[in-house]
Order: sequence, then C-alpha cells, then structure tokens
Amino acid sequence: MSLERLPHSLEEGQTAWIRIPLLGRIARLFPPFKGISALWKAEHHGYLPPHQFVDTQVSGPFASWQHIHEMKDDGTLTDKITYALPFEPIASLLAGGFVQAKLARMFRFRHRITGYDLARRDASFQGKRILVTGASGMLGRPLVAFLLALGFQVRVLLRHASADASAWQDVERYFVDETGEIPHAVFEDVYGVVSLNGESIVQKWDAATEARLISSRVDWNKRLVDACLASGFRPAVWVGASGISGYSPQTTLNDLRYDESTPLETNTFLGDLVQAWEASLHPLKAENIRVCHARLSVIMDESGGFMQAQALPVSWCGVLGIGAGTPPLAWMSLEDALGAIVHLLRHPSSEGVYHLVAPEVVSAKAFHQAWATALKMPFWGSLPAWVLYPILGRSMVTALMEEGVPAVPQRLQAEGFHFLHPDLASLFAHAVDIQNWREWLISKL
Repeated sequence: MSLERLPHSLEEGQTAWIRIPLLGRIARLFPPFKGISALWKAEHHGYLPPHQFVDTQVSGPFASWQHIHEMKDDGTLTDKITYALPFEPIASLLAGGFVQAKLARMFRFRHRITGYDLARRDASFQGKRILVTGASGMLGRPLVAFLLALGFQVRVLLRHASADASAWQDVERYFVDETGEIPHAVFEDVYGVVSLNGESIVQKWDAATEARLISSRVDWNKRLVDACLASGFRPAVWVGASGISGYSPQTTLNDLRYDESTPLETNTFLGDLVQAWEASLHPLKAENIRVCHARLSVIMDESGGFMQAQALPVSWCGVLGIGAGTPPLAWMSLEDALGAIVHLLRHPSSEGVYHLVAPEVVSAKAFHQAWATALKMPFWGSLPAWVLYPILGRSMVTALMEEGVPAVPQRLQAEGFHFLHPDLASLFAHAVDIQNWREWLISKL
C-alpha cells in the first residue's frame, strides 16, 4: 500500500489517493505484476479538531467505506469502521472473515505505533527544526515521519530536484545543485542535524564498490560539515550514522561483549571505514556542536532491509538462515532506532559514541528460530554461506554473515533510554503479531 496523493489537511473536502497492490508478495517475485493494483480515493469530512475526522470512500475496492477517527483527551485512539464488500452477500460468505482479520491486524499495528509516538512526545522540543540527510533510505523515511509526529519541524536535503514532492508532505526540501554544491541556507534555524547517508554495504565488494562506500559516507560528511561551517549557522547537536561492524569480529557467541569503550579494529576495511566516517564530523566539536556517533546495528522491520530480503521464503516456506548461525547478531527494532536517535537529539549530555543495538545479545540461529516460532512456521536450519560467494563475494559474506559483533547498548541504558523491544519476544510480538489462523493465512499473501 502506498500513498499516491496526500491531502493538504484533514479539513472538509480534502482527498487522499492510495494505491493498493492486489497480488501482494506474489508481485515481488514477478515484477510485471506490480502494476496490478487498485486506486482508492477517500474524502475527509466531519473534522472536529483535535478530536475527530472522517474519511469516506469515493472510489475504490469496497462497495462502501466510512472510517471515523476519534482521539480523546487522554490519548485514547478509536477507529469506527463501517464497510460493505462488492458483490454482497457472496463476498461476505467467501472473504468476510479474512477482511476482518486483515483490518484487525492492521489497526492493532496502527494503534501500537500511535502509542509509541505519543509516549515519546516532549512539549519542550516541539517546533524545533531538524535537518535530515539520507532521508530517502530505510531509516530516513520513517525518521522524518516520526519527527513530524513528535512535533518537530523537518527539513531534508535531497540530491535530486526531481524528488517526488508528494513523498515529503509538510517537509521543507532543499537540494544539492548540479555542481554538487550544498546550499548554506539549509542550515539556517536548524536545532539538530541527523546525517544518515551511506550506500548499502550489502553488495559485492571490489575496489570500485569500496570507493563508493567511502565516498557516500566519509566524503559526503566532509562536504556537509564544510558547508555547515562556511554557512555561519551552528546547530546545537549533530547525530551522525556510523556502524558497529568496525570491531574485531566473532564467529561464535560467547560471554564476550563490546561496549562503546571497546577499541575499533585497525587495518581492516570496515574498521578503517568506521573510524574515517566518525572522524569526518570531528571539526564540529571545535564549534561547540554536540556530536553523537550512532553506531547502527541491523535494523529490524518487515518494510525493508534484513527482514524484507527474506520475506518471500519466510512467508511461504519457513525460516532458513545463512551459514552456521553461531555468530552474534546485533540488531535493533526500527521503532527503537528512531527513538534512540530522538533521545540523542534531545538529551543534553549525550555526546560521543552510542551503540544502537537491543540489550539482548543473540546468535543468528536464535534470531531465525524465534522468527519461525512467531510466524508459526518451521525453521529449516541454514544454507551454507558459500552459496552466496558468487553473488555477493566472499569478503562481504564472511564479514556480515559468518562473523558478528556482540555489541551492547551500555550508554543508552545508562542514560535511561526505554527500549520498546529489548528482546526477540517483544520484537516479534510487534513485527509479526499473528493471533488466529486467518491472520496467519493473510500474512502469506
């Protein structure tokens, strides 16, 4: 499901256009089928700020649809939906139970996310402007939405002026010009910067790839910092993405744990990359800008990355790992990663290196077994890692799949950060959330 056109507000007569894929996961296997979809147009009315608005289907997949959104003063969110399927009563007999199961699962997820957002609002930071670079990535897009939900103003710096404006509703957009110049005005009246740039590391490593990985991280940060210092504007805080993969890797999970004081490995590609990535922000410290290095682990969310890459076989066949499954797998839920970044922006004493990882340290095999249990699917063991050598290269597969880092979030915990998903049980209760056989079946589609 994707938003084709966003309403400018919730006021009377505003419309939203939503594209609904009809073949679900099947379309991921067969790209020509991605175009098979339905366009849903909904119109807003009954707007009673801040307590209610109503959307009614003008055209779309239902015979009729009305959704009343109610928010009470105590923060309770209620959704009242009345709908009719096309070709009644046959449609209700054949698919009514499945539609209800789909809606129940969807709104449970929606209510959890709304609750997460409300719990992390802080009135003292509402209205402050945050600049996000790398906003088009797996972490960047939800971060922008999360910041807006918390009441921040958001500005993004994009590389291409052709970027779809509808994707950045309520967001200030600035662009790198044709020569690669970063406009100085992008830093004006900015409280904090979050720089998330970096080409995906999950690809075959060769000299050209390594050069791009360095350029998209180190060189970009240097250009961004230089532009900021030349602009005359000074944000209060800068949170820069980094990675936990620069430590000495382990092939087996044991009692060893790495906290933020653990030295990075030297004379290796990943160790040197992380050090250079973080060093590119050091000039900011001389300007009394509070700098936080967010060493990211594997971010877990079914919308992208690690979990989406395995979505098809996991949904249809059961869970299958890669390699021996013995290395430590450092992970963090998307919701906690977003919350941790906002914590670093808002916490006045946060500075230096932070591990964005969950408190529970697990092996890759334990992660896949827990995923299979949550999905009510079998765990088939693991494919040998060498099957991926021709595709992704031995060095990348070894570094990211046959080795791991037992990192712990010592500094976040010391500062009182509240993890929504501190362990696999809480992660999969949120990410999978299957409560009956109908929900299990629709999760495969």
